[in-house]
Amino acid sequence: MSASLIIFVKNPELGKVKTRLASTIGDEKALAVYKQLIQHTAIVAKESKIKSLVFFSQQMPSNNHIWKRDLFDYYQQSNGNLGDRIEAAFKTALAKYEKAIIIGSDCPGINPDLINEAIESLDKHDVIIGPALDGGYYLLGMSSMHVELFRNKNWSEPTVFEETIQSIDELGLSYKALVALSDVDYEEDWEGLKHLVRSE
Repeated sequence: MSASLIIFVKNPELGKVKTRLASTIGDEKALAVYKQLIQHTAIVAKESKIKSLVFFSQQMPSNNHIWKRDLFDYYQQSNGNLGDRIEAAFKTALAKYEKAIIIGSDCPGINPDLINEAIESLDKHDVIIGPALDGGYYLLGMSSMHVELFRNKNWSEPTVFEETIQSIDELGLSYKALVALSDVDYEEDWEGLKHLVRSE
């Protein structure tokens, strides 16, 4: 089955990325950390050998030294809250591919084996989800569109994973939860996880 990897990326601009991290290490260092995180994500995506669709938060670059045009397809995130944007991205991906999973760009623990496990697990489960230690999720996958997973969620609260599982159960879908991982939101997250971050 054809598969795609959706990657949500914030355009790396000073003062606009990793704001919670920046509150203790400053905007310039936070921007440098985020650039390392997106480099890591790009390496993992390339090694997973799954067609990758990069959804930029703002303007799409004409080309990018991390997200090279010959390796990645470029898209613009839609308007609306995070759920609206994820829903629109899945609709785009599933219109062309039989399976789709989405990841962000700030999880050092993500690796090609985990991405491929998620894709393969969609042969047996309706939904694949990777719980984040902060109560959200770092990965979500499906082979059919289930819009209820993206609606009426408290996206800024540590209840998103639980709310999503509740929606999965209410729809009568099967799911597999992957290993729990941490995103980088605060300085202690970065200090504990930066050894996992890869660079070229």
